[in-house]
Amino acid sequence: LLSNAIRYAPNKPVHVSVTNAGSNVLLMVRDEGKGIALESRERIFNRFERVDASRNVTGLGLGLYICKEIVAAHRGTIHVESTESRGALFIVCLPKLPEKLLEFRSRDASV
Repeated sequence: LLSNAIRYAPNKPVHVSVTNAGSNVLLMVRDEGKGIALESRERIFNRFERVDASRNVTGLGLGLYICKEIVAAHRGTIHVESTESRGALFIVCLPKLPEKLLEFRSRDASV
């Protein structure tokens, strides 16, 4: 997400935040680039899809697909909110680990 934000909004700030949201954690990455058209927002998470096919932006169109797959493997979700010419906000929602599992992992790590 960070490399995409830097690639699609060069020389502009990238904002990253992590928020506690009850039983989930939200990771948000926002750029100040040209944004993503409404009709492109779902397809950018597909393999080999890119918003900007110009030669100015390089890549194979796999980054967001891989990101979506990693997030899904952790039982999370990812989506994008965007207004054209006003940047994009990617939101990753991941479930927190249950306390018992955290205790087990920390106990296991100390052995």
